[in-house]
Amino acid sequence: MSMRARARVRSARAFCIARTPVHLYPSSTSRYCVVAMAAAAGAEAPAWIAPAVAALRAADALVFTAGAGMGVDSGLPDFRGPQVRRATRHRTSSQQLSRKQERHRSPLLRFPTTASSVSTSARRASGGHTRPCSTWYVSVSARRASAPLRLLTRRLRGQGLAFSDVSNPRSFQSDPRFGWGFFGHRYQLYSAAEPHAGYAVLRRWAERLPHFVFTSNVDGAFVKAGFDQQRLVECHGSIHYLQSMEALDARGPIPAIWPAQPQLRRLRVDPLTFMADADTLPYCAAPAAGGPPVLCRPNILMFGDFGWVPDRTAAQEERLESFLHALPRDTRLVVVEVGAGTEIPTVRGWGEEALDAFPRSTLLRINPGQPLVPRKEELEGRAISVPEGGMRALTALDAALGGAEGVGCDRGR
Repeated sequence: MSMRARARVRSARAFCIARTPVHLYPSSTSRYCVVAMAAAAGAEAPAWIAPAVAALRAADALVFTAGAGMGVDSGLPDFRGPQVRRATRHRTSSQQLSRKQERHRSPLLRFPTTASSVSTSARRASGGHTRPCSTWYVSVSARRASAPLRLLTRRLRGQGLAFSDVSNPRSFQSDPRFGWGFFGHRYQLYSAAEPHAGYAVLRRWAERLPHFVFTSNVDGAFVKAGFDQQRLVECHGSIHYLQSMEALDARGPIPAIWPAQPQLRRLRVDPLTFMADADTLPYCAAPAAGGPPVLCRPNILMFGDFGWVPDRTAAQEERLESFLHALPRDTRLVVVEVGAGTEIPTVRGWGEEALDAFPRSTLLRINPGQPLVPRKEELEGRAISVPEGGMRALTALDAALGGAEGVGCDRGR
């Protein structure tokens, strides 16, 4: 097969993988049959494939950044509030919810429409292909897990509460059983979830070049996927660690942060009421001899949180700073951003700052609903919009690269 024919097959393979649901691949053989058919038909890859592949081939170092959308393909919900109900038709950002839709919106779960923030150029780059992006109803496992969340949604709606009211230290103070019922469900959900194929793609790429991970996710998925914990920043903490509710007031005999698994494996949560069993709530030793036990809480930065212990995250961020300071300013750093939204723009902002810090860096923004990149003249060609889901886009890029061996293969040229 000639080089041109091989390139055509790689391009078609990337296009097919980016456009075909994973569950339609019963085997690798059928996948390549689809590729061969697409190549014969002269299928073209999306416009973002070529510049993204070129950037990865020329990369000297990698930083993977991830928001809540990264976990969607693993069957995890994107907890954000208050948003529109699930939609199956695309709408532009200028279109507003009707009064009826506003009354029936979910106060807990994000059900966005794909095209609400996708520009005309982004749609053109994706070949005119857009699809609904329900970040909860995206997989069989997510649909199964959504039933108890719907019950919680109705409960919150009845009380006039939003996600920010539950993901808040006040929920542990006002009703510890409900506070731990909510976070206990999340812990069990995250612990049971398996990282999707996109994590494996990133891990293979990481083996090729110096790298780091920066994520706002608290699910611990990067650790479960095999990434080095010394090269990871969890900027909002992790649900797999605990701290005391009074840790900032009395550090004495109470450790600042400790692993959650020994205590939370005993936690029992009623899936119908989202109430934790009082006998299984996690407590830590009293700060003073003879004092009452002190309730534990997740080591997660919540809304309105002035009691979060940032020691673990601060140490992670110091290692990231050391990593970046060791890179020459002319390093061709590629930031692969997946599923980071605008509602809490910590991750998106970090990637855009990297573009300023490293003049030869490139940002790949993978997001099916909010893929827009900064429109600055000095960033022309260095910020690439990828209007696709995380697993879909990463799998397509890996195929177009010819596997992990293609990452960094052109550096120094």
